Amino acid sequence: MVILATGVNDTPSPIPGLGDHWGRGVFTCPYCDGFEHSDMHLALTGAPMFLPHMARVSKGWSSRVTAFVSGLDEAVRPDLEAHGVWVEERPIARVTGMARPLHRSS
Repeated sequence: MVILATGVNDTPSPIPGLGDHWGRGVFTCPYCDGFEHSDMHLALTGAPMFLPHMARVSKGWSSRVTAFVSGLDEAVRPDLEAHGVWVEERPIARVTGMARPLHRSS
């Protein structure tokens, strides 16, 4: 499961495959969609200045949170790790998996 923390921008990042999963495992707002995915492994990406806060907030929904971030201020890493957030600096090459269908009411 991936939650994308990009702030108020609802445009998918240009990560290959990400758009295919938009709204089906990839979401823009942890506050809107985080609770629905509690206890799942959450992965976040976004601006280095906002991502640490969103990663700490996401720990309220899941014990397994990975922050994919480049250019992270090294002073922030110990705080994230102390909160149990795994920090991954490798770039995301592609989002893969089976995109779940949108929920449709009958």
